This record gives sequence, C-alpha cells and structure tokens, in this order.
Amino acid sequence: MNTSGVGFREFKPGVLVMLTGKFLRNTGQYTGAAGQSKWIVQPCECTLCASGEFVYTDEPLHASLWSEGMQPNRHIAKENLFIVGQRDSRNA
Repeated sequence: MNTSGVGFREFKPGVLVMLTGKFLRNTGQYTGAAGQSKWIVQPCECTLCASGEFVYTDEPLHASLWSEGMQPNRHIAKENLFIVGQRDSRNA
C-alpha cells in the first residue's frame, strides 16, 4: 500500500495497519498469526474512535463478543498499531 500523503501515525480510513513489535513482545505473541495480520482502518464515529485513542478496523469480531449496539469489527488502540510502510520505533 502506498502511504504517501499519510502523516506519521495518521490512522485515516483506508490505511493498512499491523500490530507493533513492541505490543507483540509485551503480550508474549512471539509466533502465530497476530504478527502477520494486516487490517484496513475503517471510518467510525463511536465513542472509542472519537476519543482519538482507538481505530476501527476491518477485522471481524467473533459473534460471541458482540453486544447490542456494538459494531461487528475490532477496535484497536492506536498505540499498538503501526502504518504499513512507515518506519516506527515501536516496531523495532
């Protein structure tokens, strides 16, 4: 994905993101699919996203995790993500 025109850590809808190496190490996810998973940031106006600390992704939540009025995809804290194609110290 071309990240030109996207500011550093600017998680706009359509941007491709992955979990940071720092997050994966801190959660003990040294192997497995989490480190290879990529998601596209989706537009969202919920309270989590409005706080500026979370983004809404295209990763579907398991149906058992839904609650009424909740959107069916995963919200992830911005601190745990990096934009694919951007160098980020949290991913070292």
